[in-house]
Amino acid sequence: MLNTSLKEPESARLGKDSERLVEYMEHEKREAVYLDQQLSLLKQELTQLKTMKKAVFPTSSSEEQQKHRCSILEKRIELELISLNETKAQSQKLRNEINNLRKDKCHYKRTLQNLKDDIVKYSIATEEKKQEYISSVDLESKYKKQIQNLRSKSMLSQSQYSQKVLQLSSFIQDKVDTRKQLNKQIEDSILGQIKKQSDSVEISKIQKTLLERWEEKMKDKKKAMDGYMKHLNILQETFDQIKQATGIHSVPEIVTSVIKSEEQNYEVCSYVNSLNSEIDIIQETYTRTMKDIEIIESQPPAIVSTKDFTLFNLKEKKSRKREEYEMLYNQVQSLLPVLKKIWECCEDTPIPLPKPKYSLGGMESMEYEQVAEFLGHIENYLGYAVVFLKHIEPGFDDKKREKTPFNPKELDIKDVMAESEFEDSKNPLTAQEFQQRTLNMIAEMNSKS
Repeated sequence: MLNTSLKEPESARLGKDSERLVEYMEHEKREAVYLDQQLSLLKQELTQLKTMKKAVFPTSSSEEQQKHRCSILEKRIELELISLNETKAQSQKLRNEINNLRKDKCHYKRTLQNLKDDIVKYSIATEEKKQEYISSVDLESKYKKQIQNLRSKSMLSQSQYSQKVLQLSSFIQDKVDTRKQLNKQIEDSILGQIKKQSDSVEISKIQKTLLERWEEKMKDKKKAMDGYMKHLNILQETFDQIKQATGIHSVPEIVTSVIKSEEQNYEVCSYVNSLNSEIDIIQETYTRTMKDIEIIESQPPAIVSTKDFTLFNLKEKKSRKREEYEMLYNQVQSLLPVLKKIWECCEDTPIPLPKPKYSLGGMESMEYEQVAEFLGHIENYLGYAVVFLKHIEPGFDDKKREKTPFNPKELDIKDVMAESEFEDSKNPLTAQEFQQRTLNMIAEMNSKS
C-alpha cells in the first residue's frame, strides 16, 4: 500500500486529501445546523415553561428557590450558548475553508485535465515514434532481404562467370585450332604458288615477309599473354596471402567469406549512417534545448515553468492545509479541559444523563469523533434542562433573559450550589425519583395556591 501511495501522483493524493477535508467540513456543517435547530427547540420549551410558571402562581419562597436554581441553570445554559456560538463561528470558518477547498479542487481538476492533455499529446508522439520504429524495422528487414537476394545473385553470377570462362576458353581453343588449320592451308597454298612461281619470284623475299608478319603477331600475342600472366600472378599471390592469413585453402570458401565480409561492411556502414543520423538529431535537440534554456533563464522567475509553478503552489497549499489541520487538532486538544469541566457540571445536576462510551477522567487527547459524542451528550443535557425549566417556570423565555458575558472562572468553581437545601442536587437522580419529585413540587404549588 505504501509503494502504491508513493507511486501515486501528488496531484491525485492532494485531490483525495481535499475530498476528505470537504467531507469533514460538510459533517461539521450538518452538526452546526442540528445544534441551531436544537437551540431553537430549547428556546421554545423555555418560553412554555415560563408560561406554565405564571399559570401555577407559586409562593414567594419557592419562587425564590426556583429563581435561584433557574439563575444557576441560566448561567450554565449561557456557557453552553457561548460554546455554541463558538461552534457556530468555527463552523462558519469551516464553511469558508470548504469554499476554499472547493476552489482548490476546481484548480486541481483543471491541472489534472492539463496533465491528461499532456499525456494524450505525449502518447500520440510515442505512437508516432513507435510507427517510425516499426517502419525502420520493416525497412531493415527489407534491406536484409535485398542483401540476401544480392548474395544469391552474386553466387549465381559467380557460377555463370565460371561457365562463361569455360566457354571462352573452349572458344579460344577452337579459334586456335582453326587458326592452325588456316595457317597450314595458307602455307600449303603459298608453298604451292612458290613452287609454281619459283622461276620468276625469289623464295627468300617471300619467306622474309612471312617471317616479319609472324614476328609482329607473336609480339602482340606475347604482350597479351604477359598481361594475362601478370593478372594471374597478382591473383595467385593475393589468394596465397589470403590462405596464409585465414588458413582457408579453398578458393570458393575464400570468395564466399569475401562476399560475407562485404555484406558485413555494408551493414556496418548502414549502422554507422543510422548512428550519424541519430547523432545529428540529438545535436539538433541539444541545440534547441540550450536555446530554450537560454530563453527560460532570460525570463522572470515567476514564469519560468507553468508546471513547476503549479507544482510549487500545490506543495505550498498542501503544507498550509497541513498546518491548518494541526492547528484544528491543537484547538480540539485545548477544548479537552473545558469539556471536562462542562461535563462535571452536567453530572452534578439532578438530571439523569446517558453515560458516554469514553471517560474524560484519564483522557489526555481526543479525536473528532469523541468531541462530537461529548457535544451530543451536552446537547441532550441542555434539552433535559430546558424541559425541566419549562415545567417549573412556565414564563421562562430565553429570548427575553439578560445576556451575561462568559466568565471562564465560573467553571473553576467546584461548589456552585453551596446551600444545604441543594445538597441533594449534587448527586444525580434516577428517572423515577426525578419524576416523583417533580409531581410533589407541582402538587405543593397547587395546594398553596
